[in-house]
Amino acid sequence: KRPLKINIANYVKRLSNINFIQPLIESIINSLDANATQIKVNFDKIRRTEQTSEGSTTKEFIVGFTIEDNGDGFTEKNIDAFFDMFSGDKAKGKLGSGRFIWLKVFKSIDIESKLPTKTVNIHFCDNYDDITIEEVKTKNQIQETKIVFSGLTAEYKNKTLWVKYLLEDIENTNPQKIADL
Repeated sequence: KRPLKINIANYVKRLSNINFIQPLIESIINSLDANATQIKVNFDKIRRTEQTSEGSTTKEFIVGFTIEDNGDGFTEKNIDAFFDMFSGDKAKGKLGSGRFIWLKVFKSIDIESKLPTKTVNIHFCDNYDDITIEEVKTKNQIQETKIVFSGLTAEYKNKTLWVKYLLEDIENTNPQKIADL
C-alpha cells in the first residue's frame, strides 16, 4: 500500500489569515482533547532594542515555545490521527489541520511523547521527506508529551509577539473560551 504524498509546503502556503499565536491555541486545544489535566507553556524569547523618538527601548519578543502536557500522548491511534489529514474520526468542527497552522508560523516542530512502555519522537516540518517518526521501547515513570516549536518562518520573523501583549491577552482571556474552541 502506497501512502498518499502531500506537498505540505504548498498546502501551508495557501493558508491565510493565520495569527502568530494560533499555533499556541491549537496546541492547547490538542492538549485538552488529549485529556490533559496539566499544561505547561514555556516561551523562547529574544530581546530587541528599538530606537524611538524618545530614545531606545528594549522589548522581549516570542520566537518559539514549548508546550508540555500529561494527556494521552501519541498512542497508535493518535499517531494515525496525526498523519491522517481530515480523517472522519475528528470531532465536529475539528478538521485536523492544526498541525499545518503550526507550520505556517514555525519551520520545525519536534514532539517527544512518553508513554508507559515507549517514547515516540516525531520531527514534523513542511518537507514530507524530512518528517521522521521513531518509537523507542522504554519504561517511563510519567506519561507526558512535549512539543517544541522553533525556527520562525520568513513570513512571521517580523510578526513576533511582544511578550507584554501576550501576557495582557492571556490575562484578559476567559479559560472557558479556549476550552470551547
